[in-house]
Amino acid sequence: MVAFVWYYPEAFRRKKWYSKSFIKNRFKLTENQIREAIKRGLVRVKLIPNPHGGASITLLHIEDVETNIEEIRKLPKYTKEERFRKYTYKVRGKLRWELGFWCPRCGRYVALKQGSEAFELFWSGEILAEDLRIALMIGHYIHSHIGRELIRCWLNEWIEEWEGEYEDYHIEISELIDEYCIEKAIETLIEDGMINGHVDDEVRNIVRELFLSPRKAAHNIEM
Repeated sequence: MVAFVWYYPEAFRRKKWYSKSFIKNRFKLTENQIREAIKRGLVRVKLIPNPHGGASITLLHIEDVETNIEEIRKLPKYTKEERFRKYTYKVRGKLRWELGFWCPRCGRYVALKQGSEAFELFWSGEILAEDLRIALMIGHYIHSHIGRELIRCWLNEWIEEWEGEYEDYHIEISELIDEYCIEKAIETLIEDGMINGHVDDEVRNIVRELFLSPRKAAHNIEM
């Protein structure tokens, strides 16, 4: 009787080295746990050139991971710096949400964009929370509910009927449009029961600086 011996090519043999990303996903480990395991000698590591260029690829010995997995899982998931960043991100997200409002006309929640100039000014203490929240309401209403561009077109047509040079009035009319939009937005918010009466100059200045132009509004408001 003839005995047959099968010789498997290398591609079919059990791999011992796997990419770091595979190991992290396979064993549900964090970057810091992998980093600490390597530092403590629990896992062998080697670097190979990236065929696509850029940073080298990190390979880990899977048998080392399997042997020491319980010890590796006990290592800290995050560094102090990473924990602080995660905490800060969570706090910032909560504050952005609290600064927003439920729009009765849209039927959705309107908030500041993450990393927006408006939020960063609040985060640095340069704008009060209540002032920013009211300014956000005004900015949203200007661009979503009072037909700002229609107002601009109407006033432009009106000024063109005047005698004299249009350019003489361009800056003044632009400012007139902006101020009318702010007043109309405030009036509409009062009608909707979103704000009560008087809006001070500080809030109006925040609107002019951060929410009045379409470009600024798009940068600052989650639309």
